[in-house]
Amino acid sequence: MKGKIIFSFLILSLLIYEMLYPQSKESALDYFKSIRDFSISLLPDEFTAILSGENIQKKLATIPKDSYLNPNKKVEVEIKYTKKDGLGITVLNVDDLYKDLYRDLPRQLFAFELVLSRSSNDSFLNKYQISYHLNQTDLAILKLQVKGAENNILIYVNKEKKQLQRIDYLLGAKIQSSTIVGYKEVQDKDKTFSIPQRFITKIFGQNDKSTRDIIELMNIEVKK
Repeated sequence: MKGKIIFSFLILSLLIYEMLYPQSKESALDYFKSIRDFSISLLPDEFTAILSGENIQKKLATIPKDSYLNPNKKVEVEIKYTKKDGLGITVLNVDDLYKDLYRDLPRQLFAFELVLSRSSNDSFLNKYQISYHLNQTDLAILKLQVKGAENNILIYVNKEKKQLQRIDYLLGAKIQSSTIVGYKEVQDKDKTFSIPQRFITKIFGQNDKSTRDIIELMNIEVKK
């Protein structure tokens, strides 16, 4: 009799725990897809913005003046996002030699490729094995392991907001960079969009010394 009471108590305790701390039965891949699809649904079909940041300005300052198309206009880095094609980056007011200066930025800063991907991007998913690194009530950390390589990515997801808020890039067990993503709500008529607007990246070098880089999307313009 005593054994049955203890067993019943354990079963009841497990049921209460499941109610208070529900564990997701969803696979990590399916959960990642759902978060990505939800994030994309909050983006406009198309928008443009100007990239701003100290390091960006330093690099633009190295472009020779004779490569300016109009010496009286500013040289700026414009991003163009569409759900169909994803992200494109062009340097404005320069000749062909420099207009693609930042073309590879999405590959260099993984957060760009992740939160501003096109709506159909199965090739992106095929590159990674996705698993849960941590799965709690309010926070999920997903691990994206590059197939056949030792580098991997940890993605921190705010479950309540369904937002990707931090991305860590690791080589083996050693962290190489960590990017925090800030979002901005943009109102356009009767719609409110949530656009990744601020990327704060800490880059770790030798002897655990780190540098910080901040990139912001300015003058965001939703296209009709």
